[in-house]
Amino acid sequence: IGERPGLGIADAMSAYMGYDPQPGKSDADRDLICMITTHGGTNPLEAGAYVVEFIQRMLRYSASGVTLRELAPSS
Repeated sequence: IGERPGLGIADAMSAYMGYDPQPGKSDADRDLICMITTHGGTNPLEAGAYVVEFIQRMLRYSASGVTLRELAPSS
């Protein structure tokens, strides 16, 4: 989880997630929840629930990013 404010929203955060991160993997191997903020973005509590869901799916399928979406489409 890191901060990367949007244009004009200084308190927004993002959650960058990837299964088995290592050099050479691309953005297609990662997942991102961005604009986590109470000011017009994804509410922090809702984002936390999304993070838990992503992590559970990553562990279940040993994948993330595009591969995870192909193996386990969200419902």
